[in-house]
Amino acid sequence: MTKNGLPNGTAFNTSEKAGLVDAVWTLERMTGVSLVLMTLNWPQALEGSSFSNFNNMDIGISLNHITYWDMPIGTGNQSANTATLSSVPTLGAFGVGKVGIPLALKFGGISVNKTGTIAKIKWNTLTEIDVRKFAIERSVNGIDFIVIGEQTSLADPYAGYNYEFADISPLGGNSFYRIRAVNNDGRVDLSSIIRLSNSGAADAVLSIYPNPSTNKQFNLQIEGLKAGRYQLLITDPSGRPIINNWVQLEDSFSGQQVQLPSGTAKGSYILKLSGAGIVFTKILVVI
Repeated sequence: MTKNGLPNGTAFNTSEKAGLVDAVWTLERMTGVSLVLMTLNWPQALEGSSFSNFNNMDIGISLNHITYWDMPIGTGNQSANTATLSSVPTLGAFGVGKVGIPLALKFGGISVNKTGTIAKIKWNTLTEIDVRKFAIERSVNGIDFIVIGEQTSLADPYAGYNYEFADISPLGGNSFYRIRAVNNDGRVDLSSIIRLSNSGAADAVLSIYPNPSTNKQFNLQIEGLKAGRYQLLITDPSGRPIINNWVQLEDSFSGQQVQLPSGTAKGSYILKLSGAGIVFTKILVVI
């Protein structure tokens, strides 16, 4: 099992392999466009140390998106050493793990806003397998970053947490922030980059609900932004736009309902709302 699903990629460590099968199945579509019924099989020797404790309904299949793995879904059969997933729209690199638990660290949303003269950086994780600490990094140009603070991981491998850090001396003009997750074996994972325009922009909050979305529909709740037009961009993990349009805010407390295209596949998507010197980044999950 590797981080990017490739044969020569960074391997998972022993702790990360405990709840999964140490293998990657790479499947390529030769002809046709129909949905696929997939069953994967493995020798028991490749199972992690805790994998044999899972019930059949706990075992699922995950698709790799180069920078992260989807949450496993589907059903398994411990006796036959198989996992099955129906209606698969996209082929690629697949792994087997516990249903509902991502196969490695996965960042959720990250945002930054001002409260008085302080910039508050907030981020959350969906899982934290083997993460030791988070380094908060800042840049003047979005390229060259320096560490301005650290926080210790809350360290539950199968849970996500919310974090917050206060930059008491934000830069004048634009500041760029990102979070660097440092793992116990020295590996690092980076969040997306967000920007703060330190020019008096209002303290603002963006919320998404329901998230995960079960019917390809969700609501944006926006507080503290000036009225005006803002760009809403939703992309899949490869960067392909799913939605790219404008949202008109009439006041500082606005709600917007968003309908995803009917062909939107299950998985994680990156949502960005930008305008007036502020960029929000959130992870939207479709199930």
